[in-house]
Amino acid sequence: MRYYEFTPAPGLAQYVDCYWFMSGSGPGPAGTPQVQPIVPDGRMELIVNLADRFKRHHRDGTVERQPVLLLAGQITGCVLVEPGPTVDLVGVRLQPAGAAALLLVPPRGLRDSLIDASLVAPLLVRDIADRLHAAPDMPARLRILNRHFAGVAAAATAPDRAVAVAIEGILACNGRVRIADLATQLGMNRRTLERRFQATAGIGPKLLARIARFQFAFANMQASEPRTWTRVAYRCGYYDQAHMIQEFHDFTGASPSRFFAGQTLLSDFFLTGTDRAPSHL
Repeated sequence: MRYYEFTPAPGLAQYVDCYWFMSGSGPGPAGTPQVQPIVPDGRMELIVNLADRFKRHHRDGTVERQPVLLLAGQITGCVLVEPGPTVDLVGVRLQPAGAAALLLVPPRGLRDSLIDASLVAPLLVRDIADRLHAAPDMPARLRILNRHFAGVAAAATAPDRAVAVAIEGILACNGRVRIADLATQLGMNRRTLERRFQATAGIGPKLLARIARFQFAFANMQASEPRTWTRVAYRCGYYDQAHMIQEFHDFTGASPSRFFAGQTLLSDFFLTGTDRAPSHL
């Protein structure tokens, strides 16, 4: 499986975090379904599927075929997906502060939802799948994405600046920040920050901070050999190992040891902080 991330054109940076491409064969032997976990990263995404459709596996045992144009709201727990035999995905990872401006729908209402983007944000995705299908190579796809979202952004309102600053502060320290202090620095009370955050990012600042710290811990666990959970816990700002394991369970549905014992290919790809190339060379 091949995975690439690219930064958007400079004028789109306040709306789009990155573009990503994934292609190849689905994980596992041919004809053998393999369910993969996707964990929260604090961002909404638009995903265009140009090959075999994915399936989402729900905890109650039901299986749901995913649309070609998928809009993933802020997820707060592990989502289980099954790739098709052939994978060709184009993803647009939205900035936490920029999603509301581009979508023109309240992000809070999309929380923990994976839905057909054409039903809720038709202007955002109009004709994009057809144009990406027709693109001959990756540079052509990147040009299509930059042009398309430049047009969408031109008609959008600017993101809430105070919330954008708060998000930058949370992500810069990997979630290790007191939300009350952050609100004071922005000249507002915590309740006002919470309300504006929910309207802009779809989740509250405390939850985003927890997700950011979880992502930091996840990356440290991947890099830690041998995996010593206590060392990772203190490095990432948890009270102790038990606190970190509980947070990990909340976001993945499993303990770290159990999670990493399974296949985590797609979660590995979607870790925040992946090296990126510019898309506007």
